[in-house]
Amino acid sequence: MIKPTLHQSLWDGSLDLYYFGLDGFRSWHELRTVSSKEQNVSVAAKEALDVLGEICDDLLIENVFIPSPENRSWITYEDLLPNRVPISLRASLWRGITADGLKRISSGSAFGILGGDCPIGLIQNIDTKEICAGHVCRENMTSFSVPIIAHAMLNLGEEQMLRSFIGCSIAPKYFVHKWDDSRFGEANRKLTENIIVTYGRQAICGSYETGRIDLKAMWFAALSRRGVSKMQMETDDVDTYSDPSYGSNRRDGRDSRTLILAVNRS
Repeated sequence: MIKPTLHQSLWDGSLDLYYFGLDGFRSWHELRTVSSKEQNVSVAAKEALDVLGEICDDLLIENVFIPSPENRSWITYEDLLPNRVPISLRASLWRGITADGLKRISSGSAFGILGGDCPIGLIQNIDTKEICAGHVCRENMTSFSVPIIAHAMLNLGEEQMLRSFIGCSIAPKYFVHKWDDSRFGEANRKLTENIIVTYGRQAICGSYETGRIDLKAMWFAALSRRGVSKMQMETDDVDTYSDPSYGSNRRDGRDSRTLILAVNRS
C-alpha cells in the first residue's frame, strides 16, 4: 500500500487524519472524474480507484465520502451522497453530490478531500465524539450572503463542548493577492479589506497591498467569536506550496492534488 505522507491521530485516537501527497502516487485528481459506477472511467481514473481501494482496505475504512466541493458552505449528510462506487471487496467510494463538508462522519467511515492548497477543517463534540468535516477555502470563508463554512459546521452541540482542527494548507507567505495585479488587483483589494474588517488584522500577513491571506487565522477567529475555546483549536505546520511532497494548485496547476482522509475511529 502507498504510505501516507503524514498521519495524525487526533482527539485521544477518535480520529485519524491521513495526507497522501505526491511521493507514491500523483494522479489523485483523477478521482474527480468519477461520479458513478456505471460510467466508463479512464485508465488513469481506474488506477486511482484501485489505489484508493488498497488504502481503504489497509486502514479498515468501509466507506469514503468525497463530495465535489462547491466553494460555498453547504454541509451534507452521508446518506445524501447517492452514487456508490465499489473500490475493493469491502470498501466503497461515495460520490454524486456537490457540497463542502459532511455533517457527521459515521464510525469506520472517512470524509475525503482532493486538496490543492485549501485545508481541511474538523470539529468534534467532546462529549458525543460526533465529527463534522469540511473543505475550507477563501471563497467559503468570505461568502457573507450565506453562513461561512466555519459557522455552518457548528451543528454538533454547545460551542463550549466543541474542539477543532485545521490542516494541510498553503502558508500565507505564498497565498498572495496583490492589489497591483493587472487583472485581479481591484478584486484583491476588496477581498483583503473585507477579510480585515471581518476577521481582524491577523488574517492578513505583512502589508495590506500584498494580500497574504492566512486561512487558519480566519478559521480560528470565526470559531473564537462563536464561543469555541482557543485552547481547543489545533493545527499542523504543513505548507502545501513549499513542500513538494504535497499537491499544490498554485505551485503546479489544477491537477496537483493531495488526498486527505479524515477517519472516525470512535
